[in-house]
Amino acid sequence: MKPDWFFPSNNGGAHDGFNDAGIETYTGARYDGLAREIIQNSLDATVDDESMVTVEFDLVKISREEFPGKDALLRAMKRCMEVSNDDKAKAFFENAIQELGRKEIPCLKISDRGTTGLRGDYCKREGKWHAITKGRGISADKSETSGGSFGIGKNAPFAVSSLRTVFYSTFYKEGDKSVYRAQGKSILMSHATSDGEYTQATGFYGHPNGCLPIEGNASGDIPKILRPEKQGCVVFVPGFIIEPQWRKKIMATVVSNFFCAISQKKLEVLIQDEKGDIEEIDLKTLGDCLQEISDSEIDSEIVQHNANHYYRAMQSTDENAYREAELPILGHCKMWVLVGEDLPKRVALLRKTGMLITDDQKGLKRWVGRVDFAGVFLCDSAKGNSLLRDMENPQHNAFEPDRPTSLERRSQCKKALQELLKWIRENVDILAKLEETEVTQIDELSAFFPDIDSKETVPGDEGERDIEGRPLYSPKPIKRAKPRADTEEGDDSEGGAGDEGGESDGGDGDGSGEGDGSDGSGSRTSKPVAIKNARVVSATPEGTRQTVHFTPMKSGDIKISLAIMGDDGRTEKIAIADAKGLRDGMISVSAKENERVSLDVTLENSVNDSIVVHAFEKNKKNFSDETTTK
Repeated sequence: MKPDWFFPSNNGGAHDGFNDAGIETYTGARYDGLAREIIQNSLDATVDDESMVTVEFDLVKISREEFPGKDALLRAMKRCMEVSNDDKAKAFFENAIQELGRKEIPCLKISDRGTTGLRGDYCKREGKWHAITKGRGISADKSETSGGSFGIGKNAPFAVSSLRTVFYSTFYKEGDKSVYRAQGKSILMSHATSDGEYTQATGFYGHPNGCLPIEGNASGDIPKILRPEKQGCVVFVPGFIIEPQWRKKIMATVVSNFFCAISQKKLEVLIQDEKGDIEEIDLKTLGDCLQEISDSEIDSEIVQHNANHYYRAMQSTDENAYREAELPILGHCKMWVLVGEDLPKRVALLRKTGMLITDDQKGLKRWVGRVDFAGVFLCDSAKGNSLLRDMENPQHNAFEPDRPTSLERRSQCKKALQELLKWIRENVDILAKLEETEVTQIDELSAFFPDIDSKETVPGDEGERDIEGRPLYSPKPIKRAKPRADTEEGDDSEGGAGDEGGESDGGDGDGSGEGDGSDGSGSRTSKPVAIKNARVVSATPEGTRQTVHFTPMKSGDIKISLAIMGDDGRTEKIAIADAKGLRDGMISVSAKENERVSLDVTLENSVNDSIVVHAFEKNKKNFSDETTTK
């Protein structure tokens, strides 16, 4: 039977509408998703660790006569139009029908070389070919170091097609045998056939009996426009959505996400327009490309503009700026830290694939007391990458240790992430810590000498003036946090924590606190307890033991908690290991108005940043605070 389009019957099963969650995942940033997912898949299929992978994006135009199975696909589009009662779907199918009627149809041909190709026995429903063409929620590569792990990345090419249609083809060697294979896939919606039977949303181009791919031992068996030139695979996107500067957007995504793979000569990318102009991205051009996107405003919401700094860190010749270690859980890890002015104080986290995962990881956002720096972390062991892979979210932009289904695996992932955060912070402390001068604080003299960094007023009698006639002291009413009428028990939203009008992001420093600005119950509607002259003095060099001093401005039973104040003014709760009156992470104190309180506190982790003292009415849930200096 001649190859053509075929949409399988739903056989009385579920009716598929037009909205597809997999495609919608990528429509907000089409080119970003396309470049990241395609290149990640190619890097996962590299022949070996020493091989260079080449990925080429080539804009071509084909005649409507060259479009495989155009008439059958056009009939399916029209039938979808007939049964659709959704304005969004109608607009799509109207445009798609017009697109298929054009003399020339713009297409994006994406080819890779230096890869294994899409291997596998599709009849047994196994291997990369089956995963990418027929699999749903199946990862195309299950190796420990592979980038994909959710099986949704295959939807990215459909988001750049005005036809929601993609063709796949591959060529590879099996011994002396050459294998050529091709198939088309279109994700539309359920529609009625000429027999009145409803179909599934997804149809396939190939042999209709069993929706099998076209396969042969010669390239002539494959439509000319789909044929791979060398071993590897082709992803052919008809009806390519061409937006202004589409090449620059793909280039920006490539260099800002794969600067590591390119710098290590594992990847090169070519982007060609219909005129034949080529944008070459390799080790020679990487620096210029990174500088270009660093200086531009192109798609700032999806492009990593700090990538230029991370690349510079990896290229630094300073031996002291490089660290590597064999960590107990993650295995072999590397880190580069570049110190200098106007650097972002961020650490880029990468896995072995060489793709940037995130530089906004929870636990690596607060860098008080550090000079400007840019850091890069890379785990290149199979064991460590397996754990990081399990923690990676579907967007590939964060590590979340609660993702694994197994309780044991979640525990392993949490320990691995804690190890990662600790090792990174230790290295940043060594390489980017501010030089400190020795300071001795005599807390009990604070009544005579003001702390100009604190919120307290300059001491003195009301009306007293300095030598230039300026008032030394002017009493002001204590500002109290206003109760939020819309806040209920259990509210965990931002706002109301820390200073008046301050915020909390849920805590992320050493993983020890929630930073929600409450005593644990979540409500923020009680009156604050005003305190003054707050001081926190480190009793040990490593910062695990602290002495806390403050003066309450009213009598009664209160609770005390401590938090770190970040550069952006947000607070992050500190876990207290031991203190007199400690219960449920809070210290209970019986206080008297204007009488000094001193507490000896042992923290679970060392802290060398500014500390905030929070005071609550006992059995109440709001607080006021004073930022202290150390």
